Formats: sequence, structure tokens, C-alpha cells
Amino acid sequence: MLINRGWAVPLVVLLIVFVNSVLVEVITESITNNKSFYQEHYGAIAIALLVSAMICWRLGRKLNRAEAATSGDRKKHREFVGRSSHLRYAVTIEHWAFILLIIASFLLLQAFIA
Repeated sequence: MLINRGWAVPLVVLLIVFVNSVLVEVITESITNNKSFYQEHYGAIAIALLVSAMICWRLGRKLNRAEAATSGDRKKHREFVGRSSHLRYAVTIEHWAFILLIIASFLLLQAFIA
């Protein structure tokens, strides 16, 4: 599967963050009637990152579960416990969720300080 190998993991995470950022920008601009609200307020960007983190966490868990279900030897009734294969430089999609949460927390802190 393409998602499980190589550079596809950061690209999938980047796509998730991009789509959520555009959606949050469109929603905030339609609610506030201010075209520069998203660029001026770090809280809106943090919300996009928080939603992206939740999606990355769920997607990573689903991929891990799918790999565990298909890793068994049906003839000998054994299961193999191996490393997750949807990683690049040991950063799985699940772990990208924590990275996004850290970035979002810094943005929220900046929003409350400023």
C-alpha cells in the first residue's frame, strides 16, 4: 500500500494539515466576514492543527490494526509481531499527531500571550 511506505507518510500528513487549514480558513472567514482573520489569529491555525492531529491519530491506529490483522500465518495458526511499516525515519502517522499537538499548543500559547 502506498500510504505505508517511504515518503508517502509525510505527504499524507501534509495533505491532511493542508485540507484542514483551508477548511478552517474558509469557515472562519465566512463566520467573521474578515478575509485576514485566519492569518492574524493563531487560535484558528491551532484549531486546524488539532483537528489534523486527531485525524492522523485515528488513521495511524487504523493502519496499525490492519497490519496486525494481516500479519498472521493462517496455516500454522501463528501471529507475527513486527514493527509498523507505515513510517519514515521512525515517525509513524500516530506520532505525527503528537508533533502537531505540540505545534498547536505553542500556537495557542502565543495566541493567549499576544
